[in-house]
Amino acid sequence: MTPLPPGMTPSQVGERAEAAVIAALTAAGRRVLLPFGQDRYDLAYMDGTSLVRVQVKCGQLQHGALAFYTHKVDRHLVRRDYREDADVFAIYCHERGEVYVVPVEDVPLRAARLRLDPPKNNQKEKIRWAEPYKLTDTPIPGLIGDAELQPAEGSDQLILTDVDVSATMPSMTTTQLPLATDLSVACCAPLTEATISAEEADAAATLFKALADPHRVLILNRLLACDDAVCVCELNEDLELSQPTVSFHLKKLVNAGLLAREQRGTWAYYSVVPEAMSQLSQLFKTKESV
Repeated sequence: MTPLPPGMTPSQVGERAEAAVIAALTAAGRRVLLPFGQDRYDLAYMDGTSLVRVQVKCGQLQHGALAFYTHKVDRHLVRRDYREDADVFAIYCHERGEVYVVPVEDVPLRAARLRLDPPKNNQKEKIRWAEPYKLTDTPIPGLIGDAELQPAEGSDQLILTDVDVSATMPSMTTTQLPLATDLSVACCAPLTEATISAEEADAAATLFKALADPHRVLILNRLLACDDAVCVCELNEDLELSQPTVSFHLKKLVNAGLLAREQRGTWAYYSVVPEAMSQLSQLFKTKESV
């Protein structure tokens, strides 16, 4: 987490970003509207006859990219995205004095990056460049920067001094918002993209649930070290558990698809299912291991 600017609270940082976005949208010829009530977006603007809902975000400069969260965590620690509640993100970069407007559907559900500088590894593909989303071509001069934040007389609370935003607007060159254009830009932050489907995630969760017991983890570990199926009698002795308890854990692992059971006479033999192990290993495969 990037530390807050000296003397500023999270609310003041958010207010600074909202003020910058309002000024940039106004300069771009948009009529800005402020919601009343409990709407889950910060402001809106008119695009012709359509109302565009805007969620304002503060961007963080990270290694030549502008990073920002695309979700929020409520007071119950539940993470929610904005797919149903906003149409665009308006990201304000204080260091550059720039505003970027990104359709909500263009970015992942958790976090995103807009690439400002070319990557050092010369990557050419799967990069979401910031330039197509930029609302203003020039920084917003004199708009609620650190110099405009001053303590109120006789108080340690920060207030905003008057800024003549209208005086800065004629000198600004603007571009149209990117909503009406096709912006099929790939992501430059692969870690924020899911690499498995929802069905695969459900299947993996079933495997993890079956392994949520130390005895089952030990059983799987023992069987992974064996080249052939193992008789249940050997597991009884090795784990120092009663036969019914071992049978209970083995049944859980078989039902989850982690183990295969083979009947040989009066004894049952167990072995690891290779496909299940491959499924688990794919979840933790890093770029270096590919």
